[in-house]
Amino acid sequence: MTSGRVALAVLLRAAQWELDKAAFELGAGRYTKDERHRLADQLVELASVLRHDEVAPLNLAERNEAL
Repeated sequence: MTSGRVALAVLLRAAQWELDKAAFELGAGRYTKDERHRLADQLVELASVLRHDEVAPLNLAERNEAL
């Protein structure tokens, strides 16, 4: 995995964890306005990274050869 893919994977996992937390806390009425804004900012940043061409699509053939 290239460093760009690793960085993207880390951002995706962080967003997934924060979304899981948000879903749980919102349901219980404990997710604050500031937390919602931070999550929205994080998702905007993630969307920006996903839109850039620097991160090449995962080549499954390349991945299978590495195994």
